[in-house]
Amino acid sequence: MGTTLIPPFRTAGAKRDQAMAALGEANRVRLRRAALMRWLYGQSGAQSHERAAELVLEPDQSVCSMLVLDLLERVRQVGSAQAERMLSSAGVAPTATVGTLTARQRAAVAAVLRLRADQLSRRERARAQR
Repeated sequence: MGTTLIPPFRTAGAKRDQAMAALGEANRVRLRRAALMRWLYGQSGAQSHERAAELVLEPDQSVCSMLVLDLLERVRQVGSAQAERMLSSAGVAPTATVGTLTARQRAAVAAVLRLRADQLSRRERARAQR
């Protein structure tokens, strides 16, 4: 009748290739995310907060699947309790990922980060003047 049967050994190879491609992509995302987090933590306190705000507003493809809480915890001078307070004040659930945030939630998280960046930069300037 016109149906073509594909032998099982051919589909197994295709599935294996697809799985290997998925593993390779996941590896690239993990490496990119790790590099971004190292770079973010390498900034000064105020700059780290400002860069995190930029990442929330315009997320990198590798950051979209990351929890917002995890991103905030990797910002310099932010611990887990403070990250949870930041999310709470922005009205974002701790289980939300960066990619699923609405525009309003993105703006709220970025505003909290920028407010903290401003506070830290004022402290740094005051210390420099002493």
